[in-house]
Amino acid sequence: MTISVQQIMEQASSTAALYFSDAIRYIDGEFGEGYALKNPKLIEIYVQGAFTDYAATLRYKGMGELAIAIENAGDLIREGGV
Repeated sequence: MTISVQQIMEQASSTAALYFSDAIRYIDGEFGEGYALKNPKLIEIYVQGAFTDYAATLRYKGMGELAIAIENAGDLIREGGV
């Protein structure tokens, strides 16, 4: 899959907006309407946590795919296919 720099930028801003709105909805749901905007540090912490989780998931997925590719390459080498 290839993606342009423009697409990456658009995706990043969409993701940030999603995390922001999710943070407000979640915080207000826990502490009452308007609490999130009165406590922007909570929004920041929520967004950072969501991003950290997403980034870790991508790394984990990438490492898994890399491990499979290495295993498949090893199989090819053992079978004399390379």
